[in-house]
Amino acid sequence: MKASVLINNYNYQTYVGNAISSSLSQTYPDVEIIVYDDGSTDKSLDIINQFSDKITIISRENYKKGHCWNQIHAVNEAFKQSTGDVIFLLDSDDCFFPEKIERVMEVFKAQPDTIAVQHPFRLINEKDEFIKLLKRPIFSDIDILKSIYFTKRQDFYFTQTSGLCFSRGFMEQVLPLPEDDLPLIAVDIRLSRLALFAGKIVTLRDKLAAYRVHTSNHSSALKDKSYYQEYDRQNITFLNRLARLHNKPEFKYGNTLIAYTKVVFLLTFSNMQLEDKVDFVKSWVSSFLNK
Repeated sequence: MKASVLINNYNYQTYVGNAISSSLSQTYPDVEIIVYDDGSTDKSLDIINQFSDKITIISRENYKKGHCWNQIHAVNEAFKQSTGDVIFLLDSDDCFFPEKIERVMEVFKAQPDTIAVQHPFRLINEKDEFIKLLKRPIFSDIDILKSIYFTKRQDFYFTQTSGLCFSRGFMEQVLPLPEDDLPLIAVDIRLSRLALFAGKIVTLRDKLAAYRVHTSNHSSALKDKSYYQEYDRQNITFLNRLARLHNKPEFKYGNTLIAYTKVVFLLTFSNMQLEDKVDFVKSWVSSFLNK
């Protein structure tokens, strides 16, 4: 089986070389790397072109429709050039650990009905240093769709772009992602929620990539209350459109205290290993304290 890594980049000259190098340094032997540059105005292309003999480069004018649409367009276009059986997404400010692709491919080979694999992250700063802050946790070994309806939360079930991997068959079914009236919903939410209704998602406990914390990434915008409220509204709207399409109940947030009590209940009786449950609690507390 062949792996395709799709790297989307815009003005991340400081980080894009590291993202490419991490993809080239994988222990898995059959990997192609496709970098889509969305009209960068910094020196990103100079850095990307240094790898031109080892990767496929797509360089286009800036899509000029906003961060999320630009990223979605980049994935749509990069996928057209890919030939792999499994598609790995990578934001150019993040990086893979050496055994990531090998670990994920093991799942797809052993469980051929899988359409998506995801995993948590370790966090790094702008200097490539690991930091103690932990990313919001995600459940494993549970039925994600049933658990979302049970807890009335979406917080604990999905990872972000650089932790998402999909079967080619699934991507062929859903791409190109169409544009709609939800401009704040990025490619990771769209693809993970589409997969939620389409088939089997496997969540690994291994932290197989580094997510970079800095002031320029999209996640930092979510700290603005008004922005987050609109993002949350669009997130629920997108999920409910899919729910209606698949004849499922609409999702509504429940009381926060009751919801988190249900999260604890679900964690207690899930099939996750004890050490993974402890890691989940640590991550949850860390993310709560650093809001």
